[in-house]
This record gives sequence, structure tokens and C-alpha cells, in this order.
Amino acid sequence: MSVFLLTVDHHLAYHSAAHIQSCHVTFFNREKRSVDVLLEMGNDSGVFRRQLLRLSPSPEAGSVLEIKDMEAAQNPFYLRVVTNIYNPETLFILAEFVENGNVVAKRTASHFTVTP
Repeated sequence: MSVFLLTVDHHLAYHSAAHIQSCHVTFFNREKRSVDVLLEMGNDSGVFRRQLLRLSPSPEAGSVLEIKDMEAAQNPFYLRVVTNIYNPETLFILAEFVENGNVVAKRTASHFTVTP
């Protein structure tokens, strides 16, 4: 199991998490088998989005999945991705942060804290 964690707060190399209205997350499974992904979005008050996803084996249809417009309500938040893979390098993650309809910052799996 691999766990990816990204905290979106004043440490994000962008002027403030207080301006981020939503985020898009794209997953790309590079494994030759299906991968289960639990996506959580929350803050100090608790989890406000939880979604269980299944990514098809690469390169089949469904090996890439995009989740759009996850509301952040202009508050600091975290993204947690829990997977059933042991090699975290086989899952590509792209998080895009949106303000006024424009992508203002992007982060990949390399920006997440990973616990294999």
C-alpha cells in the first residue's frame, strides 16, 4: 500500500491557499493491473470529500482518470491518496489548483509526501 499526502496551505509556492477555489486531480496508472485509489480531501475540520476509484491497467481505457472541480472553499486543505500499490512510482498524479477559472499552480506525485 502506498499513501500520498499533499498539504495545500501557505507553503504551496503560490501567494495563498486562501485564493484556491477548487482543484482538479488526474491519475495515470502505469501498472499492468488494476489499481484501487481512495481519494480524500479535507482540512482540520475533517474530511469533506472521499471517493473510491478503480484505475484500469495501463494502457487500457480507464487507466487515466480526471476528477474536476473539487471545491476547496478558499481554505487550506489536504489531498490524501491511498492505493493498493507497493511501488509509488507506478502511479502518476497531477493536482491543478484553480482560482477564478484559471489554473494557478500544479503539483505532481513528486510534491506529495509518500509512504510506501
